[in-house]
Amino acid sequence: MDKLIHPKTTAETALRKFEELTGFACRLLEWEPVQTGNTQRVPDAQVEVRIGQRNLVFVAEVKRRIDRVGMLHQVKNQLQAFGRPGLLITHHLTQELAQQCRELDLPFMDTAGNAYLKDQETFILVTGQRPAAGVERAEKAFRAFDRTGLKVLYAFICQPELLNAPYRVIAKAAGVALGTVGWIFTDLRDHGFLVEAEKGARKLLERDRLYQNWIGNYPTRLRNKLVTRRFAAPDPEWWKEAQPREYGAYWGGEVAAAKLTKYLIPKTCTLYTLEDPKHLIIRHRLRPDPLGTIEILDAFWEHALPQAGDQYPDVVHPLLVEADLMAVGDPRTIETAKMIHEQHLA
Repeated sequence: MDKLIHPKTTAETALRKFEELTGFACRLLEWEPVQTGNTQRVPDAQVEVRIGQRNLVFVAEVKRRIDRVGMLHQVKNQLQAFGRPGLLITHHLTQELAQQCRELDLPFMDTAGNAYLKDQETFILVTGQRPAAGVERAEKAFRAFDRTGLKVLYAFICQPELLNAPYRVIAKAAGVALGTVGWIFTDLRDHGFLVEAEKGARKLLERDRLYQNWIGNYPTRLRNKLVTRRFAAPDPEWWKEAQPREYGAYWGGEVAAAKLTKYLIPKTCTLYTLEDPKHLIIRHRLRPDPLGTIEILDAFWEHALPQAGDQYPDVVHPLLVEADLMAVGDPRTIETAKMIHEQHLA
């Protein structure tokens, strides 16, 4: 089975391809450099690009896959936190996403040779380069961020003691087949997210990178597989008095964010339900509407899995709230997602 290419290799490949296509020398100065700013997080890399007599130095975020605009906003926010010129490095960006990078003023390089760099004296744009097929096949082998892996990781994050539970207990809590648990542990260990101590105790590493990968993959690999129904309500503020836990449901998305931050004013309502939502629908007179601002999704976890804790008994875990907000992808939800990350996940 192919192995997932290490992010450092992705960065080195992208820099080499950029050099081949443009003739401008570039190099990886440092991997995971020490960050002296006011953020606890460090960038993935520091790179240098030589343009004539000028050396442009960037802090870089390396992402395995970028497949929607919301992820570009997420990377831009991460890079801005370092207070230095930033660069996205990834496997491949489509022409549409490359154009979005231009509109966001987000410099990028990918391993196919596509790139965008700009400052007061420089403008470089390369698009239309196709990725290497072998790299794409290697990416698909990493199970920890496919549909099943995301469910298992969510169980670990909600209930950390599960990390050292027997496989059958983990499988039941996450709602997955017993045989998949071992593969997920292997992938996490192989790619630097998991270590096993002398007596076999497991510990997750690089939690921030783990969270960002979970958030980035959730919309396309798990969320869009959930049964989803849309509704409208006669009262736009119905959610303020609703008690979803009485119906086996939890708030996600914008309502959950409003409760966690006391900042966002929700425009949409998201509910994850572990039970048939018909009584909740009747109680609040919700009517089916394919364009409605209320979405009810089947929960992907089991009943016993704790969520946001006693202080927020009707809200899903902050990781899922952040993922929902990033999937919306507009500036107000992205700003709130950043707040949730800093207050509840950092």
